[in-house]
Amino acid sequence: MATNFLREPILSHGQKVCRLYKMACRNIEGFYADSPNGLFPARFLMMKMRGQLEENRNVEPKVAKELVADFEKQVKHIETPFPLRFANSPGGTNFGRSMPDPDWVLDTWHPFEKAQYPSYFALRDIRKREFLERNERLMQEMDVATTK
Repeated sequence: MATNFLREPILSHGQKVCRLYKMACRNIEGFYADSPNGLFPARFLMMKMRGQLEENRNVEPKVAKELVADFEKQVKHIETPFPLRFANSPGGTNFGRSMPDPDWVLDTWHPFEKAQYPSYFALRDIRKREFLERNERLMQEMDVATTK
């Protein structure tokens, strides 16, 4: 059984700090999104957190791990119950609503339209032919396997 979905990428210290800072900024934006003067206090808090991270830029690795753990606690403390989500991102209101057009739509194009993109349609025809041949071969193998 494949367990690739259980793997987490190995992140460097800098990547962890950047991701934590970005998560903190998004939480702050979500917390202050609806207030009328939300931009100014939110920006102030973001700059304060950035300054805190910049102070500790050149510390030893053991101390850096402790500081990252403390920063994670701060991020959890400011976590908002209603996070700000972008519309087309996962969890957003528009995510997955506009599905891509199916491939058969390109078959309905007029030859004059196809002539505007000759290299694309030439490669598409080759791949379509290969797909159909592979599909036909697999169907024949399945028929042989089921008749045994």
